[in-house]
Amino acid sequence: MKKILIIIKREYLSRVKKRSFIVMTILGPLLMAAMFIVPVYIAQMSEGT
Repeated sequence: MKKILIIIKREYLSRVKKRSFIVMTILGPLLMAAMFIVPVYIAQMSEGT
């Protein structure tokens, strides 16, 4: 069991330390928020005209 935990820890740390993981952890929620905010903003802009 201890060997499995060591492997899990090594794999987890190897993935978390990658630049792509860090960037997508930050950009992922921002992109999701933008997908909700941009259509609302566009709808409000078209209402005003």
